[in-house]
Amino acid sequence: MSSQWAVAPFGVSFEIVDRNTGQFLSFPLLAKVGAPRTAFYGCGNGADNTVANAGVCQTFLTDDSQVSTSLGSLRVEYTNAVPAASGVLLDIDGTEQWTVTAFDGSGSVVDVAIVDHPTSTPCGGTPGNGTASQWSVQAPGAQSVIRSLRIDYTGVQNVVGVAFDNFSPSEGGLGSDVTGCVPTANSTLEPALTFASGSPLAADNQFHLTTQGLPTSTFGYYLTSPDSGPPQTPMASQGPLCLTGPIGRLNSPAQIQMSGACGIFSLSVDLQQVPTPTSSTAVAPGETWYFQCWYRDMNPGSTSNFSSAVEVGFL
Repeated sequence: MSSQWAVAPFGVSFEIVDRNTGQFLSFPLLAKVGAPRTAFYGCGNGADNTVANAGVCQTFLTDDSQVSTSLGSLRVEYTNAVPAASGVLLDIDGTEQWTVTAFDGSGSVVDVAIVDHPTSTPCGGTPGNGTASQWSVQAPGAQSVIRSLRIDYTGVQNVVGVAFDNFSPSEGGLGSDVTGCVPTANSTLEPALTFASGSPLAADNQFHLTTQGLPTSTFGYYLTSPDSGPPQTPMASQGPLCLTGPIGRLNSPAQIQMSGACGIFSLSVDLQQVPTPTSSTAVAPGETWYFQCWYRDMNPGSTSNFSSAVEVGFL
């Protein structure tokens, strides 16, 4: 993996560099989930096994072809400066930790994300075993100044390998989880989580929703509202709805989602035509909107559930 994504619309290249000097060491590899093991001892101590519905399907990017002392740091270079970036790191457990640093063109630090292991143990063992940990970095004021990223291992354990996936090359995490909205576990034994990405500028009309941790091959759609409220569990649902007020449904034929084999929903939202109960409206600068995913499940019988909810303030 080197520069095949350096052209539009991606504009990124990847390399492994020395942690201390920043000198080029090698190119990362595209690895397959499962045997043979190249990056981590996952669920059940298996070869690169992720938690079911962790948001990873078949492949990920890694540093080399073996589990050993980490070879170096993963560096991402941009053809053109961007305002933000996001992705996931796999199987951060035990005393492991990674630090994602965004730099501008002069090498000055723009933003830093510390990625520790999650607290859950969906497949037993240590917390974080086989799971996907989300990260994002952003430039102040959504300025397009980020020219490179460094993903450095900063944990204690010394036998590690980077496993990197779901990279959004020109987008970063937007907004924050709605306070008090705690999603309920579904048939995967974990809750579904919704993330927003894109540009915070309403005029850019570049806004994207992603939900991971869904049951496989199920359908659903996104809800949106300018208001949130105390969580309430509707009849026939196993989880709480955290939106209130005029709730719109992104459920046109082109917007209805199917999670497929990876347990993921993904939708680009037209901010000029956000649905309301009676029509649609355009998002204006200064407004805050809330988004949540509704989906079907068998747990154990036919039911439905809701993901976490995300709050986004637009500029």
